[in-house]
Amino acid sequence: MPLLETKPHLLSVEVSKKGYLSKVYRNVKIGKDPLIVSLEKGYDIKGQVILPENIQSDGYYEVKVFPENTPMKPTLNPFGLIRPIVSRHFPLTQPTFLLEGLLEEEYMLYIVGDGIAATKMNVKSAENSKKVLKR
Repeated sequence: MPLLETKPHLLSVEVSKKGYLSKVYRNVKIGKDPLIVSLEKGYDIKGQVILPENIQSDGYYEVKVFPENTPMKPTLNPFGLIRPIVSRHFPLTQPTFLLEGLLEEEYMLYIVGDGIAATKMNVKSAENSKKVLKR
């Protein structure tokens, strides 16, 4: 990572790559020597959404991932109070979704969108993204 000045700098650096766990290095001394980082392979959640035929195809749905034991109290908008670990949009024309770079854990997955009632399921991330383990 070239810097314009030659004197050392202390910076925080976040490194991420698709399919790997993000990592933050705090107070890194950036100077003439290269910064060597290591990333750990992440786990995936892959799924398929079966949508009603009467939904317009120009819309989208959103997949939200929460830790398994997140208390989701009934409110008008529980998603407004609790932040998901991952939240991704997918077009309705793409019924298969893939979420990469997660820890190997169990999660609560919510699917929401225009004309779609919130749907919840428990899943476990898998090393092999070709399967989703449901409980």
